Amino acid sequence: MLERRSRRQRFLIVILVLVCILLVTFYSRESENGLLHRLQRFSMDVISPLQKGMSKVLSPVRNGIGFLVDLGRARGERDRLKEEVRQLEQRVHELEDMRRENEALRGMIEVKEAYPELEFLVVEVIGASPDAWEQTIIIGAGYDDGLQEYMAVLSEDGSL
Repeated sequence: MLERRSRRQRFLIVILVLVCILLVTFYSRESENGLLHRLQRFSMDVISPLQKGMSKVLSPVRNGIGFLVDLGRARGERDRLKEEVRQLEQRVHELEDMRRENEALRGMIEVKEAYPELEFLVVEVIGASPDAWEQTIIIGAGYDDGLQEYMAVLSEDGSL
């Protein structure tokens, strides 16, 4: 059964190809007023209004599909831009931290240059007294670093 159908299809294709070749041959050899040329003009006169009507009907559909495709692209672009904004904001925070650290280090250098006769040790504040009446801090250095009790401590701007 399948072989029979396959033979039919091949035969039909061969016939159609031969008919097309014959039509092209006759069309190219006949005059402008020949039968095939008149059939062509008639079919154009009939199909042209249908084509225009279908174009008007399908144009909104095509535009709607284009809109949906563009919407999908815009969402992808929005997500990419959101990620880029997040990365840039993170970079801004990093640079702001670096700027503050730079200002602190410059302040320390100015204090050291203002008091060249003093020996300085840069340490980190690791704690502070929670009591509002007592102003004490805990620093990350001690006797092993050459510090003694009641030594003066300067902040980065040089204040006690």
